[in-house]
Amino acid sequence: MSDEALRADDAHASRERLTLTATDRLARTLREDANLDRSRSGAPVWEAPRIAGFSRWLIDTWTAGWPDAQLLSGTQELVLWRDAVERDELSSQLLAPLAAAREARRADQLLRRHAIDLESTPAWSDEHQVFRRWRRQVARRLQQNHWLTSADLAGEVARLIGEGSIAVPEAIDLVGFAAAALPASEQAVIDALIARGTQVQWIAASALRPRVQRCVLPDPESQWRFVCADLRERLRTADPPPRVVVALADPDGARELGESVLRGLLAPWAMTGEGPAPWRWERGRRLSEHPQADALLALLQLRPEDNAPELASRVLLSAALWTESERALTARADEALRDRGWPRIRLARVIEAVHESLRPRFEELARRIAQAPSRALPSEWGAHFRALADALGWPGSEALDSSSYQAVKALRGLFDRLGTLDAQLGRVPQASARDWLSELARGAAFAPRVEHAQPVLITSLDEAAAMSCDLLYVLDASAAQVPVPARPTAFVAAEALRAAGVPEAAPETWLARTQAQVARLLGGCAPEVYVCVPAVDPRGAPQQPSTLFGAADAWTRVEPARSIGTLESALTRAAPALEWPDRDIVPPVDETERTALRADSGLFRAWFESPFFAFCRYRLGVEPLPQPPRGLDARVQGTLVHRALEDLWGELRDSAGLAAIDDDALSRRIHARLDARLAALLPATEFGAVTRAIERARAHDVVLQWLRHERTRIDPFHVERCELEARPVVASLPLSLRLDRVDRVETPLGERWLVIDYKTGREADQRGWRIDQLREPQLPLYASHAATLAAGIPQVDGICFGHLKDGHPALVARTNWRKLLRSDPPADTHGEWNEDLVRWRGVMEQAARGFLDGEAWLDPRVGARSYYADLLALTHALPDDEASA
Repeated sequence: MSDEALRADDAHASRERLTLTATDRLARTLREDANLDRSRSGAPVWEAPRIAGFSRWLIDTWTAGWPDAQLLSGTQELVLWRDAVERDELSSQLLAPLAAAREARRADQLLRRHAIDLESTPAWSDEHQVFRRWRRQVARRLQQNHWLTSADLAGEVARLIGEGSIAVPEAIDLVGFAAAALPASEQAVIDALIARGTQVQWIAASALRPRVQRCVLPDPESQWRFVCADLRERLRTADPPPRVVVALADPDGARELGESVLRGLLAPWAMTGEGPAPWRWERGRRLSEHPQADALLALLQLRPEDNAPELASRVLLSAALWTESERALTARADEALRDRGWPRIRLARVIEAVHESLRPRFEELARRIAQAPSRALPSEWGAHFRALADALGWPGSEALDSSSYQAVKALRGLFDRLGTLDAQLGRVPQASARDWLSELARGAAFAPRVEHAQPVLITSLDEAAAMSCDLLYVLDASAAQVPVPARPTAFVAAEALRAAGVPEAAPETWLARTQAQVARLLGGCAPEVYVCVPAVDPRGAPQQPSTLFGAADAWTRVEPARSIGTLESALTRAAPALEWPDRDIVPPVDETERTALRADSGLFRAWFESPFFAFCRYRLGVEPLPQPPRGLDARVQGTLVHRALEDLWGELRDSAGLAAIDDDALSRRIHARLDARLAALLPATEFGAVTRAIERARAHDVVLQWLRHERTRIDPFHVERCELEARPVVASLPLSLRLDRVDRVETPLGERWLVIDYKTGREADQRGWRIDQLREPQLPLYASHAATLAAGIPQVDGICFGHLKDGHPALVARTNWRKLLRSDPPADTHGEWNEDLVRWRGVMEQAARGFLDGEAWLDPRVGARSYYADLLALTHALPDDEASA
């Protein structure tokens, strides 16, 4: 199909058809799939697919008409309900007015969504009657101020559609809905669309015949370990990784246990909580639970007088406010305050206790606290709170990781969101404004954006039932948790809710809803489904599988593998069962194994650290689990620079060509070469435009700095080879190597040949070429064995690290004609250089023979800072004399 036809097809589809989904998550998934299909079909451009969540579409449709009313946020609605609760004559009898306001708002949303006329329902109890009073007051303020609640939105949109005030699409596909279970207000929207001529089609889930396994695990932790054991191999080998959903009846309640097991077994590098992880929770944690939020809310509670000791400690010991050195000082101040034993602490006491270097910040905080008015608008309090945070230096002076940076940005946004409550709250005291700031932080779900793939989604049963995936795990499928306990409201008569078809109002309707949900999970979500239930609950009490997922004889008892933890802990647990022979000889490499070997320069690097590492990596094939990178993969970044330089030297050819071009022209050439390589290394289907632009700019700067640096080389040079493959044989060991670059250099002492290896990492140290500490054997190997064979050059006269470090490019060389390529006078050091070549050749051949002969001893000096430190876990189960034998 031509590009014009594709664009016309997109435009035609966008005019005629709209897809609405039951959840926003399903809408995002369908949009991603549609865009991926278009990209794979070869379309260069296309219109964004018209797919939206039903609730999002209601908001967009309503706001497109420039309505006079204001749509309230959830917090703004809660303010109205709390005000109504506190003004009521019975408010003094309530233990938790805010909790009552939350429950009243939930009951009101239920009434509005299901179009229930409260005045026509019976009011049997005191709760029914007080709720009516609260609701009348809220309704009065909504009407007076032209405010609209989120639960009113569907009814308002249905009215506008019926009046013809809103344009409607020609056709709508409804995906992920249960047609018979829509609330009355949402069904009214569908009916109004049909009445206006819109063709509405309910898209049923594809009928699958999945492989369902029902497993009983010993305890709650075991089911998470079972999932990890199954996922590790799938995520490691599949490309692209499968789309995985983990569904739970109570995701928030299972988060702590699930997170700890996942980090320990599926991503042990993320044990600190900050590393990249391949999973995400559909609903993030409350923003108020983040350490940065705790520090902010604590410092905002400080008063000139009457501070609780624990509040002072929260501020003084906060890792979010102080650097490591400052924390040592604030810890001493906290200790001094606690030693005094004051039941309440004045802020002046804190100022006296802290170190003099921190005292100005606390004094500025005290000054700003003293300037606070008695009452002000929430927006004014937001500005005041921002000033208090700045006075104490929140969020501290240390560089923030990505998660903390995003949390701080979200918390700063709360100061502005507090101002949206001006109309509802009016002028309030500081404590009230601070409480509402805390409520905003509590109500905000925080899930930091990440730069790595997260193929595993952990969500609720409701969300999972509306989705499609490759693999589904249903956890905690016990009779105690499925069906999920219903939450009928005590503020409305149960018979009124049952008459309106509210599912949670009656056991039979709630059961029917759950049965439909389970049928979807087992028959339409994924081709492979695991349903897991612990034999005991977290308290140790026995529990039974939910019969909704299968009869008792359909379940299989499973014992999770003992060795799915970290390799170290698995070997440690298994150690008592091992038997050690008197002598465990590693067999030499035979002809069959030698033919299958895929050895490169890395084998020698591992060998010179310790032969045991070379044995593990190149004979046993032991590899660490791949770690999702933070941001772009460093290997991709390095390859982009290598390929761009290869292309540039193909044009420039030598130092004269480099000198003849000015920086502007050189910059344009670099951009052109990077653009030619970006499409393959950073495809637009996988990386966003901003990411590609940032990496393009970074690589351009690095390459330009490097070429400017190479202009300063004293001796003229010709680039003879780039990215040269070589397959030498060292002492019968076949190798596969790639040389970055070979230069022919015109020196005062005659023609010389230089082998260059680009380094884009942090270090490039020629001390790694020393015979007694050969930590960087790659260039010595090239010089002694590979370059003359592959490039056809008469000899190698020097080796050089080309260190392409942003801001600090460097040529780190060892040659036989000068010490420094940019400033040193020539000096004939043929003798020393030839001795180095002979020694390098000798140790390389000795290492190759040792590897082939089966040497696999471990150098006892190797420690945790080794490049191969992960392999040390394999030695922890060995007796001490075996490890160093």
